[in-house]
Amino acid sequence: MSRISWVIARRYFKSRKSDGFVSMMSGFSMVGIALGVATLIVVMAVMTGLRDDLMDRVLGFRGHLNIVPVSGTVELKNYLPLQQELSKYPFVTSAVPVLEQHTLITIKDHFQGAIVHGMNFNDLKTQSLVGQKVIMGEIPLDEKATGVGIGKIMAEKFGLDIGDQITFVNPMGVQGPFGPMPRTGTYSVAFIFDVGYRELDANFVFMPLPIAQSFYNFEGAVTGIEVRVDNPDNAESFATDLRHASEDRYNVYDWQKINTGFVASLKIQQQIFFLILSLIILIAAFNIISSLTMLVQRKTKDIAILRTMGMGRNALIQIFMIMGSLIGIVGTMLGVGLGLLLSFNLNTIRLWIEKIIGVRLYHADVYWLVHLPAKVVTSDVITITCMSLLISFLATLYPAWRAAKLDPVEALRYE
Repeated sequence: MSRISWVIARRYFKSRKSDGFVSMMSGFSMVGIALGVATLIVVMAVMTGLRDDLMDRVLGFRGHLNIVPVSGTVELKNYLPLQQELSKYPFVTSAVPVLEQHTLITIKDHFQGAIVHGMNFNDLKTQSLVGQKVIMGEIPLDEKATGVGIGKIMAEKFGLDIGDQITFVNPMGVQGPFGPMPRTGTYSVAFIFDVGYRELDANFVFMPLPIAQSFYNFEGAVTGIEVRVDNPDNAESFATDLRHASEDRYNVYDWQKINTGFVASLKIQQQIFFLILSLIILIAAFNIISSLTMLVQRKTKDIAILRTMGMGRNALIQIFMIMGSLIGIVGTMLGVGLGLLLSFNLNTIRLWIEKIIGVRLYHADVYWLVHLPAKVVTSDVITITCMSLLISFLATLYPAWRAAKLDPVEALRYE
């Protein structure tokens, strides 16, 4: 670009009394782009953080692959040889047998549905997220231990403490003269965990595998084997390998298939938010078009004089492209800085606002997690920045083209 184009563009960019309204429009455009970019960065950071946080908890709580019985059966028998067989695969880091049952529990004359997760407590302590999130008591590693583990939310809801009793009901417990009869069993609370995921902290109960097998009539059997792999992103291909090797002895599901609706909904929400918030930047770009078009109208005489003095069309186009691009670049950089500042301090800002207005903005009961996560991904920031700069650049094309088409003779005739 020519030096003269830069000089004239910089001069036009500065506010003057005669062009005050145009300069104000340019300022609004810059602010609009900055707010659009900042909002988009914050929302994408929150959506990414929400997805990763939930996935870390779900995957830390369960396995990456789930080996279950073939269709039509609920028991996976002779599971110990299968567990040893799975451990031989190079991508498998652990294979843990589990027994999961939906059940009814009685706590201090209150009833609630719960999910009992029976597994060896040695595996629970070393392989599960729960083992790292025990806040009261300890996970009993004695093979004869009968204590159970509950989440913090369940403990708070019923006022439970270490050593308190919980009664479990198995509707298919014993065979009576008139068919199956319910069976009850009472076990004490050995530990309380807090993984930060409301669904788990409120509804799951961990029970030693031998106790669960005996209580739910699964002697020598489990409902599945949770497999962890070295790369969760390749879980789908690993599941295919195991499925082919199984010869229909069992079914294999990867974590994405098990949580299909959940993963898909998060992805769709992220895409929709990106599309909607991109409109803010697009609206600001239209303000650039408006302000530059108005500037062309006001500078008709100047443009005509420049043309008669020998300035070419390309140099004239460059003047208005430089002006529009400067608005876009400054607005985008301000937006990136503001967006990163807000993203890195989101929870602090939220707590500060809640304290000022006296209203709780984030409810764990609604949003599952106990805090508002935000994770800035470099590729997202680069994509948003490039998109904003591109839109700003495209917004300069029409005003620049209109200025270049101006006939200097006609413009000076009517001045």
